[in-house]
Amino acid sequence: MLLLPIIAFASIAAAKTCSYSLKGSIVDDPIMGWSASAELDDKLGIYPNKVLCGNGSGNSMLKQNDKKEWTIGCQQGFELTLSERGNHVTFKNGALTYEWSTGAKPDKQDCYGACQDKGGICVKCTEYDFTSEGGCQ
Repeated sequence: MLLLPIIAFASIAAAKTCSYSLKGSIVDDPIMGWSASAELDDKLGIYPNKVLCGNGSGNSMLKQNDKKEWTIGCQQGFELTLSERGNHVTFKNGALTYEWSTGAKPDKQDCYGACQDKGGICVKCTEYDFTSEGGCQ
């Protein structure tokens, strides 16, 4: 009878708590070039604006550096960098740095042309979508 509450408490204590939620996509378009969008949220609600990086953060800056990593605009004091295809993220919160894998996988999409017509010319794009959590303890 006493073991049941102890076991239940142990499984609750072992649950993982993640501080940040990330979602976005990166597109490799052979005609228009690469593009990316991402948004990082504060899951714990510590910061006044829940969206720390990306469009909802008030800083939608997006650029690609010489290593082909994406830098996503963030509120002051935060930095978000994604690998070229979005499968790795680095997030800095002041002096703290979190890194994790997003699990992004390529998905070919029809972009331009007569893609459904078997005789037509079709240009395919590759899209890397991701949803992940980081800063987990």
